[in-house]
Amino acid sequence: MGDFSADIASKKNIIYSILGASGSYGIDSTGTYRLEGAGNLVYAGLGYSADFSKFAGTGQIEHGSATDWKPFIKLTQPVESYGDNNVILFFNNTLSSSTSQKPWLSNLPSLNPPQAIIERDNWNKNNNRYLSR
Repeated sequence: MGDFSADIASKKNIIYSILGASGSYGIDSTGTYRLEGAGNLVYAGLGYSADFSKFAGTGQIEHGSATDWKPFIKLTQPVESYGDNNVILFFNNTLSSSTSQKPWLSNLPSLNPPQAIIERDNWNKNNNRYLSR
């Protein structure tokens, strides 16, 4: 929880960004975001953030309630956007179709393509379930 505020008059800035696979996180801000420049992002989620709430109280995740382990974004004040092409919240599970952005393609043996397809489908299923909430 914090009171971070930003007045952005320049172009192509990102205030919060999660890139690649990350642990659970929470953004709880009471600050004011004023975007006057063009092409700015308040939040860019370019990857996968696990929801560990299902595991709360088990194994290594012993402390806190399930809500403490669920990723969230809470911006108390509405974002003020006056510039062109500004984006408030952007979610995407990959950046491109290259193998460097799809770990199920780069880390699996090339002699086992059916396994690569299974891993890809599992990755997409998990990301889509998280993003649809």
